[in-house]
Amino acid sequence: MYLMYVTWRLRELLESEKAQYVGESVTTQETALERQSRLRERARQLREKREAERIAYVEEKYEQQFRCDGQHIRNSDNKQLSTFNRLCSFQC
Repeated sequence: MYLMYVTWRLRELLESEKAQYVGESVTTQETALERQSRLRERARQLREKREAERIAYVEEKYEQQFRCDGQHIRNSDNKQLSTFNRLCSFQC
């Protein structure tokens, strides 16, 4: 008699835990729409990050180009200024 009661009690406990487990797994399971939404959000974030990195790279290259082109102009201006200064010193 006692053995049957213990068996019955364990069966009841097992069934209740199983029902609880199934209930928890259903509530925590991600639906297709939630997964799709999460993936779209991740894709949007990656696109924004990639675009920001691209813009930073382009700005860096423009700055580099400006510095390289500016050196040529500065050298030309310095030559003209030194020529002008030499001519002015001869006239004085």
